[in-house]
Amino acid sequence: MKSDQNRRKYLSEYQSPEFTIKSTNLAFELDETQTRVLSKLQISRQTDSLDAPLVLDGIGLTLLNLNIDGTSLHSGQYGVTEYQLTIFEVPDEFEFSCEVEINPAANTRLEGLYLSSGNFCTQCEAEGFRFITYYIDRPDVMSVFETRISAPKAGFPIMLSNGNRIRSGESGNRHWVEWSDPYPKPCYLFALVAGDLARIDGEFITASGKAVALQFFTEHHNRQKCAHAMRSLQKAMKWDEDTFGLEYDLDLFMVVAIDDFNMGAMENKGLNVFNTKYVLANPQTATDNDYLAIEAVIGHEYFHNWTGNRVTCRDWFQISLKEGLTVFRDQEFSSDMASRSIQRINDVRMLRNHQFPEDAGPMSHPVRPASYQEINNFYTATVYNKGAELVRMIHTLLGKDNFRKGMDLYFQRHDGQAVTTDDFRLAMQDASGVNLDQFQLWYQQSGTPRIEISRDFDQAEKTLYLEIKQDPGTTLGKANQPFHMPMRLALFDQQGKAIDLDGQGLLEQIVDIKDQNHRFKFEGIDQEPLVSAFRGFSAPIITSSDLRDEELASLMSCDTDPFNRWEAGQQYATRVMLGRIVSKDGQKPVHPREMLEAYRVILDDDKMDYALVAEMMILPSEKYLGEMLDSVDVHKIRLVREGTRGLIAEATEDLLLKRYEECSEQGEYRVTPEDTGKRSLKNVCLAFLLMLEKTKYFDLCLQQFNNAGNMTDQIGCLLPIVHFQNPVREEIVRRYYEQWQKTALVVDKWFSAQASSYAKDSLAHIKTLFDHPDYSIYNPNRARSLLGSLIANSSAFHEPGGAGYEFVAGKIIEIDAINPQVAARMANAFLHWRKLLPSQGQLMKQQIEIIISTPNLSSGLNELMTASLSTD
Repeated sequence: MKSDQNRRKYLSEYQSPEFTIKSTNLAFELDETQTRVLSKLQISRQTDSLDAPLVLDGIGLTLLNLNIDGTSLHSGQYGVTEYQLTIFEVPDEFEFSCEVEINPAANTRLEGLYLSSGNFCTQCEAEGFRFITYYIDRPDVMSVFETRISAPKAGFPIMLSNGNRIRSGESGNRHWVEWSDPYPKPCYLFALVAGDLARIDGEFITASGKAVALQFFTEHHNRQKCAHAMRSLQKAMKWDEDTFGLEYDLDLFMVVAIDDFNMGAMENKGLNVFNTKYVLANPQTATDNDYLAIEAVIGHEYFHNWTGNRVTCRDWFQISLKEGLTVFRDQEFSSDMASRSIQRINDVRMLRNHQFPEDAGPMSHPVRPASYQEINNFYTATVYNKGAELVRMIHTLLGKDNFRKGMDLYFQRHDGQAVTTDDFRLAMQDASGVNLDQFQLWYQQSGTPRIEISRDFDQAEKTLYLEIKQDPGTTLGKANQPFHMPMRLALFDQQGKAIDLDGQGLLEQIVDIKDQNHRFKFEGIDQEPLVSAFRGFSAPIITSSDLRDEELASLMSCDTDPFNRWEAGQQYATRVMLGRIVSKDGQKPVHPREMLEAYRVILDDDKMDYALVAEMMILPSEKYLGEMLDSVDVHKIRLVREGTRGLIAEATEDLLLKRYEECSEQGEYRVTPEDTGKRSLKNVCLAFLLMLEKTKYFDLCLQQFNNAGNMTDQIGCLLPIVHFQNPVREEIVRRYYEQWQKTALVVDKWFSAQASSYAKDSLAHIKTLFDHPDYSIYNPNRARSLLGSLIANSSAFHEPGGAGYEFVAGKIIEIDAINPQVAARMANAFLHWRKLLPSQGQLMKQQIEIIISTPNLSSGLNELMTASLSTD
């Protein structure tokens, strides 16, 4: 018999809650091992089922007192299981009150109320509130909250919760504070923090003239590292007003940065809780990418105030309603703050490396899943990143102005409600007049559509017929219906000049793709054109075309869409590397001279943006190449990719050094598109030069490390040097740790870099790092930095004898007993064993079977591993 935790939930079985909670009053008496939580809930029945019992969720709670309308209940009036409290008979309107005791110090799963570096903290999304007290723990039960916190004055001078602070006081050696949040919210948005924390103050004046106090809280030694996050918050608030007309609604906005956190951050109403990784920064300890990520995540969580908090999801099948929409908003914010083209490239690279494999694996699911066993397994790249792509397609189909009208109507209709993806789509459709009925299939069908593009050019008639064939794929083995998608399209002549598409100067048009086969006609074209399709990655698809190698090389230089310039290079490099990967042993692959010349042209183009040159020099990842193959030889893919990098380095050595020296001349550290682009290109060039394994370039790497005035340049030395068995590697690895051993986030980078090493016998060295005194399995950041990087290391994880699989499986089992969420995220690496060569896949399968046989396996890990074997 399955427990409630392992029972599968289905969207088709959704029913409105029998009861709703009008108001929630909580009182916490904080103690490290014996915290008491008193809750008073004003509950009312909202269905006609008058005999329905009250069922409340609760896990790991010691029930001390229980009453209805002030009358204590005896044991025959209620029942308690491992997961629920049921009161058999209740009136239609009543006050429920209970007192429970919990042990925050023993909470290693970091859900509910727990301790982080001696500070109390909560994490309630998705179903963490049930670890705090008994409650109807579902997102469509929205309540106003008042919270009273009491704790010893000495250790916990700061006590925070949602909303506005209304009163405080003292009693002996303890003190208390009360918070009130006037906006109804589901319990997953509840937050509490208490500890000895530094406060950093700021302010934002809204468009209507209201002063909002901004407060960041962190450990005292980190207080000087919050300035960038504060500026990012202020920029996000201004951007949301300018772009969507959305003002902040409370008088106070708080952000707390803590070390032990399963996620990146959490958008609790008025009190965001962040992983320190996405708050703390200065030039010496944070890279350019860290700065950009902090700005993006700060923006993301702030934007949730409207897309997630004011309007939330009806049920957990609708997570993308808030997450996909908010990811789109943070991507647009980041694009406006820095470089739109580089942001788009990074977004698509993430999608291809993480979401495309997910769509092709055993846990493939639609953006709106139809079922789940463990909801934490569905905080995925499909829900977040593919979900954002769906919103982007709607934006493209409607246009900027109509999209804004749709957003306005969405908030007008649904402010204060828990709704669905259908409600969002209908608001967009009704506001714009654009029919999006077929578009809804993107939310209901899984898989990555494949598009084949071919040209039929009639020279005599000067006419191009463009053929578009869509393979929509399958969902759970059933053929998908065709997707509705926008194709941004441009044409170029063979000399690289953009072609007028309508005789009136139109150089790009948006074409609706709705069927499996389309044929578009373009007249008045003198020669067979180059096709620049799905510009800006206007749909989340896999494309193939009849463009010849030399035509892709031309588009790398002439395409006026920066993303598609990059994309032409990715397609060209993918084509060349796949050809080398599938070549039979003993068959000498064709030397890619034309491709190498294309890279010389890119490096020698002094008019191209530095950051774009850097991105174009980065080859498609091993994971992406693997997705293009039916059977994956992991080691051959790595050898071909690294070999191709070596060929590029040999063919462009002079230009690499020239660009490196050109980009090395920088003054004061600034996070601007130009400066970050220069540093990016410099470090890309250095990594290529090291491929040549010449003494002068190892010396150059050490020289840069010695002179580095910022973490970007330091890590730019550490990351590539770990792949080489050279004395410079040993010196940089040693000195980096000696310099930063007291700074946790920087030590995370040290562990991660070493775990990514392709050097001979790297697995043996990586194993020793798990015994390092600074490694902790209890801290998610540290566990991810080492174990996560080992999993991403194809050389070590896929060690031919299976030792990598065995070692990682053992660590996942160990983590699962401590923190199931982190363990499940790590275990995703075992989902794709069927794509590996049979000999390698069977070794991985053996470890999956060992994991499944482990007693007391968590629900999340059980779901993943069972799914990986389900069709065996």
